[in-house]
Amino acid sequence: MGQLKRIGGNMEGKLCIVTKDESPSVRSGDEGILPEDVMEEILLRLTVRHLVRLRCVCKSWCALIDDINFIKRHYRLHSSICKADGDVPGICFRQTFNDFRVYLVSKQNENIPLDLTPDLLCDTAASFTNAPALFNDGITVGIANGVVCFMWGYQNLGMWNPATRDFKVVTPWIYRQTFPRSLQLEMIGFGFDCISNDFKIVRINRCDGGTCIHEVYSLSTDTWKKLREPSPLEVSRSIFQEGYSNGVCYCYSNYDDEVLHSSEASNPLIMSFNFSTEVFEVINYPVNTIGSKAGCEYDWTIAIYRESLALVICWTDLRKAECNYEVCVITESQVGNSGIQKSWQRLFALGPFPLYDGRMNLEQFRSDGDVLFTIGVENGDPKLILYNPLSGTFKNLGTRLFRPYDYVESLFPLSKRRAHLLE
Repeated sequence: MGQLKRIGGNMEGKLCIVTKDESPSVRSGDEGILPEDVMEEILLRLTVRHLVRLRCVCKSWCALIDDINFIKRHYRLHSSICKADGDVPGICFRQTFNDFRVYLVSKQNENIPLDLTPDLLCDTAASFTNAPALFNDGITVGIANGVVCFMWGYQNLGMWNPATRDFKVVTPWIYRQTFPRSLQLEMIGFGFDCISNDFKIVRINRCDGGTCIHEVYSLSTDTWKKLREPSPLEVSRSIFQEGYSNGVCYCYSNYDDEVLHSSEASNPLIMSFNFSTEVFEVINYPVNTIGSKAGCEYDWTIAIYRESLALVICWTDLRKAECNYEVCVITESQVGNSGIQKSWQRLFALGPFPLYDGRMNLEQFRSDGDVLFTIGVENGDPKLILYNPLSGTFKNLGTRLFRPYDYVESLFPLSKRRAHLLE
């Protein structure tokens, strides 16, 4: 038997083994041709860049790479590989007065700039003049399955897949023309519906009279619709989702005084939205779990820890000029036939850390156990630093970036091939 030289493809898109002693032209039948399941496993391990090019080889490869099941398997595989290696890349955004830049950051401290301009201008639905407003006041709503959602001007929304270079300008929301000035944006979130294989955007708008309008955008239909079951909550602190995992986004909230009693309205809460069921849920703050510390100010932040909802409580002691962090995660348990009961569990503490260059803001838990902080936010010059809890050491990433998001490249399309995938 000849020595293996390379793996090639024939005209039908089937992978075949080519040895030094023979060539595809002299063989007959299916001898040396790899089975389709083996071929699929090989293609699954290729990068998005290579797969996009291989779509042009033949119709069978194009159909396979465009298949939604293949796309989901490819994303899950590469996500698990990144997590196993402990190096899930991060997308970071830096915005100045007249500049908006996107960087891909790896653990090896390689900051690769991603050029959004050509992709944004390729969308035929976008009618931008000289300089797109996105670069002046662009804000990141969130990232799901390798797709980034942007908002600019508090009116316009767009989705971007950096790997496939797809950019989609979202259809204007329903009440934008009806109430052009009287609506106030209360909350906006972005996620992936794994049941219908669809990207969705949820937004809550408050009218002058106090009434809230809840809407959901679907990429598959390119339309907005009004939610049947609005949330009895009002959003506090930030209009943007503070965490996202497994098709659910989370944000800060309080009870709406008009719906619930005033005694309950003062309790801090977390509001979640499931993009598959399109239902809001209320999660109570773990008052009995964290206790209190005399002489300390505290603040809390929503985070994701190993794909679970986490709450990070920061205790600041101004007398000692230091801060400590406590981390709690949500757990679920089956309670008879009544359903799932959620409760908080205190996991660990971090610190104390000195208050140098302003307070350290915990931004992200990495898959390898490291923690990302930003410092210098109060001074308008944020920097990312990496903390290793095992060694207790810090590493300055040497970049003036903020708002890191986990990012794994994907094949999910946004416009041209979308209709074909969902047939």
